[in-house]
Amino acid sequence: MTSKVYTKYDISEEKKISQGSIFRDISVNFTDLKGTNPIVLSFAVIISQACDIKQTDGSAFLPNLIILPVYEWTKFKKGEHLYSDDDSKPSHGIKFTSDYDSDLFFSKDQKKKGKAYRLVENNSEIRYHFLDKFEPTINDYLIVDFKHHYTVSKELVFNTWNNKHMHIANLIDLYKERLSLRFCNYLSRIGLPD
Repeated sequence: MTSKVYTKYDISEEKKISQGSIFRDISVNFTDLKGTNPIVLSFAVIISQACDIKQTDGSAFLPNLIILPVYEWTKFKKGEHLYSDDDSKPSHGIKFTSDYDSDLFFSKDQKKKGKAYRLVENNSEIRYHFLDKFEPTINDYLIVDFKHHYTVSKELVFNTWNNKHMHIANLIDLYKERLSLRFCNYLSRIGLPD
């Protein structure tokens, strides 16, 4: 008997906050030497494990959840994914560096750029994870960036983000496991300073 998976997302009304929950229009605080600033993320996904999220007290209690920013593929390819569309919202706060600008994604060589895009689309680029679009909620493919990850208060997520507008979907088990494994693989790599 052949198993068939028709969707990567649970968009039902009964979805619960868990690993693989996808949110839209969220604000997180980014702290550096200049202070704390809000960052608006168009989309984000929870990567913390479901068993940890479920704990409410005792030594297993997890006060903060790890989230990963999720960008729209079209904006990512244009290099516009780190900036807010709306001037009334704070920008993402991360500016391009010269290293990032010289990245293959922004190369003037269309052949190199196309190859880089295909690597991401096939989930062959270790830093990024490509997600299918799910219409009508999101009309673009999505890309998760493992390098940019944040922690947010579990209380904030459950008390503020737990509504139909912000909590738009959950990855089904097969795909949240794949995302989690790829994130762990990215973090566990041996990276030399040069």
